[in-house]
Amino acid sequence: MNDVHFVIPGLMQIPESWHSDLPAISALDRFFSRCHRSRQQVAGYEAVLCDLFGIQADGDGNLPLGAIRRFGITGVEERGNYLCADPVFLQAGQREIILQDSEHLGINQHEANELARLFNEYYANEGWRLTADKPMCWHLAGAFKHPVSLPPLGDVVNRKINQYLSASGSQSPYWRQIMNEIQMLFHDAEVNRLREAGGRPVINGLWLYGAGSLPETVAGRWQWIRSNHPLAAGLAKLAKSDYDRLPESFNDLITDKTSMGDTSKLCLIASDALHYAVGHDDFDGWKSAIEWLNNQWLLPAMLQLKRHKLKKIVVHDCAGHRYDITPSDLWRFWKPVKDIRIWARSK
Repeated sequence: MNDVHFVIPGLMQIPESWHSDLPAISALDRFFSRCHRSRQQVAGYEAVLCDLFGIQADGDGNLPLGAIRRFGITGVEERGNYLCADPVFLQAGQREIILQDSEHLGINQHEANELARLFNEYYANEGWRLTADKPMCWHLAGAFKHPVSLPPLGDVVNRKINQYLSASGSQSPYWRQIMNEIQMLFHDAEVNRLREAGGRPVINGLWLYGAGSLPETVAGRWQWIRSNHPLAAGLAKLAKSDYDRLPESFNDLITDKTSMGDTSKLCLIASDALHYAVGHDDFDGWKSAIEWLNNQWLLPAMLQLKRHKLKKIVVHDCAGHRYDITPSDLWRFWKPVKDIRIWARSK
C-alpha cells in the first residue's frame, strides 16, 4: 500500500469547554508532533471529499452533493439536477429557529415515503420529485428558479439557521417561502399527528443543499475507499474504486497481506463520527470516537509506517489543514510530543 489518507472532520473543532477533560491520545499526540502541516484550499467534510476527487464548487458555491449521494445509495446513474433534502425538526424560539437533524427523530421508511408522497402531490406543478432513498437521506429532483446556497446539514445541526438563510443572498426570500410552505404542509400530515400523539418529535422541515448533477468525470486515483457515508460511496462508484463500509480497525483493512506490499494502492478512510459528536455537543461520544480512531486506526497505521509498509499517512482535518507524515518523520526525536490540548488550541 502506498499512501493512506484519513478524512476526519471534528478533529480540530473541539469546543473550549471540553479542553480540561480531553483524554490522552498517544498515537495522535505523536502524529501531530512530528507531521508536516500545510494549508488546504477547501474546508468542510463534503467539500474535502469532493476535492480529493477533483470536484470543485460551481459559481454559486454548490457542490453536486445530492446527485452524488443519491448515486451512492441507489447505484442508479441519473444525470438530472438533484438536491439533498434531508428531513429535520425545526424548533422555533422567540427570535431564532434551531435545527435538529433526523438522527434523533427515529424516522422509519414508511414515514419517509408518506411525507415524500405528500410533498410530490403538493408540488406536482413545479415538476419537482422528492425521493426518500433512505429514512434520513432524501433527495429533490427538478429545475429550480433560484440557486440554493445553503451549507450541508452536518454544519448547521443544533444551530440557529436564520444566519444561514440570510447569508444565502438574493434567493433567500424564495427559499424561506418554500421552507415555510413545507413546514405547514408537514404539520398537518397524518405521520406527524401519530408521532406527536406518541410523544415523538415531528418531522416539520427539509434542509436543502448540494445542488447539481453527476459529474461527467472524477479523479480516479483512489484504489480503496472505506467509509460509512453515502457521499463517499457515490464518489467511489463514480471513480470505479473499491468501496466498502468502514471496518472496525485498520488491521481488518489489511488482512489481505499481499495488499500491503502493493505500493500502487492509495487508500482513503473517511469517518464523520467526531463531527457528529461535536455538532450534538456530545463529549462522551467524541471521546469514544477519538479513542477508537487512535487505537484501532492511527496506532496500527503508524506501526505499518514505521515498518515501511506505508509510504505516507495524511490526515485531512476538514478545517483548512492537512497533516503529512512519512517513515523518516517518525525519527524526529528532538520534537517534543504535544498534548492533545496544545494542538487543539493551535487550530
